[in-house]
Amino acid sequence: MACGWGLALHAHGDDEMRAVRAALEIRGAFREIGLSASCGIATGDVFTGLRGNSSRCEYAMIGDTVNRAARLMQIAEGQILCDATSFERTSDRVDFETLPPVRVKGLDRSFAVFRPTALLESGPSGIVGRVDERRVLRVRLEALVSGRRPGVVILEGEAGIGKSSLVADLIDAAVAQGVRTLLASSDEIERSTPYHVWRPLFDILLGLRRTDDEREADHVYGVSCSPTRVSCRLARSSIRSSR
Repeated sequence: MACGWGLALHAHGDDEMRAVRAALEIRGAFREIGLSASCGIATGDVFTGLRGNSSRCEYAMIGDTVNRAARLMQIAEGQILCDATSFERTSDRVDFETLPPVRVKGLDRSFAVFRPTALLESGPSGIVGRVDERRVLRVRLEALVSGRRPGVVILEGEAGIGKSSLVADLIDAAVAQGVRTLLASSDEIERSTPYHVWRPLFDILLGLRRTDDEREADHVYGVSCSPTRVSCRLARSSIRSSR
């Protein structure tokens, strides 16, 4: 099976990361049922489009990048192998093992190979500046702690400007004052999944864990604890309530 990310009209800023994450999830799903999956990931320019004529045609991806990914898959032996470009563009979010360079059929020279092992937890960095923003957040926290009023704070900004660090700083301050904190994060990949960011919060608030017996989740949610079925039930409830 061949999969492509970053195709025309379907490109994102993190397509390499999406490919690596998909491969890790595929490998994990196969292992759960006692099977293995070999994946090869390569990043580069390819031709994509219809190939053939009006009588018969097919959508195709053609190029050295496709060939390189196929060769990596052939030598992966139940693992995931990435080329250097894929590694360079995802190494800040994925833990990799560096392997010896390989030489494969159809390619003139050997090239570097990397094996992704796990996704890295995103950790906040230290805050520099942001005095005004931190002051506003502290005022809202003090209002909550003193019991004067709850509230909602919406923090917006471009990627990379330090929103996660501000949130982490606020959580540290809240924990220091004995405030119970819950944290959930969203992902662009899950943007079409109803209530994706809320589901882990529901699990914590309702005392559920993924390892609990499914009957407990059935009792609380009224459906199977399968995330998909829970999402569908919540979505239908939302639709009914909006009519």
